[in-house]
Amino acid sequence: MRLGFILLLLLCTRAYSQPTQHVATHSGRIEIIPLDQLNSPFDEDNLCLTANGRQLYFSTNRGGQIWSYSRRGPGGWYASDRDIWVSEKVKGQWQPPVPLPYGINTSNSEDEPSTVKNGKVLYYQSWGLQWEQTQGPYYRVKRKGRKWKNLQGLGGPITRFFRLYSYTHGMCVSPDQRLLIVAARKPSEAHFDVYMSRKGPFGWSRFTRLDISTAGNEQSVFLAADGKTLYFASDGYEGFGGLDIYKTVLSADGSFGAIINLGAPINSEQDDYGFVISKDGNEAYFVRQGDIYMLGLSRADPLIKPLQ
Repeated sequence: MRLGFILLLLLCTRAYSQPTQHVATHSGRIEIIPLDQLNSPFDEDNLCLTANGRQLYFSTNRGGQIWSYSRRGPGGWYASDRDIWVSEKVKGQWQPPVPLPYGINTSNSEDEPSTVKNGKVLYYQSWGLQWEQTQGPYYRVKRKGRKWKNLQGLGGPITRFFRLYSYTHGMCVSPDQRLLIVAARKPSEAHFDVYMSRKGPFGWSRFTRLDISTAGNEQSVFLAADGKTLYFASDGYEGFGGLDIYKTVLSADGSFGAIINLGAPINSEQDDYGFVISKDGNEAYFVRQGDIYMLGLSRADPLIKPLQ
């Protein structure tokens, strides 16, 4: 009996022990600029930046579309189902965002965009009424010109996993489209953990839980253009308060290096999450309390930037 208790204690310690953590320090000034042209009175979330830095995708429940389904919140305000919107950078300026067309967006809430090939391929989540029959809830679609074609559900172990882990908070796909990483939990669980699936010659593998997960919440995962540097938000490590943004480097076997807190002023006493970063590491975007901000990182601690 005593031996069994010790083994159980070891397993719990392995599952929830915190890896080595470092905090970045920024000797130079970091610019934090609110992107008022993208923000709304509603929550913006789940950012995705294309590798060339010209498109910023995000989800929002601002509604206003012919397919939007609105509901009244506890504070008396009205919110809609979530849609995916995108903004284009033209001559260094982000343009007013527009929703992706109907067929991708519907009245069933679309979320968690992740793009590859500079926005020519989009992965996203949709909980449509027929999501199991269409091999959802995650889908892949290609952009040809201004049209989106060849919509396909990922199916197999992906679909089966989300029959149980039906609450999610952020997903990303690696640039080579071989890894899918998601923050998810069962309805009966209190906290989100990070899970990863690999794509092989016979399709996607079963999800495995990554040990960056803690007894707290992990969410808003993003793989940088190098396909190795993973950013995520968590309140399970010793941080500045609320959700903080962290970086680590994934190995091929799913192990990871040191956990790095991105430090102040990126992290604060508020909830900071949804971090995405350009290929060169000099520009990044994140969400604080439901609004999108831009970060100028040319003089930031190199510790927080992707591998070159």
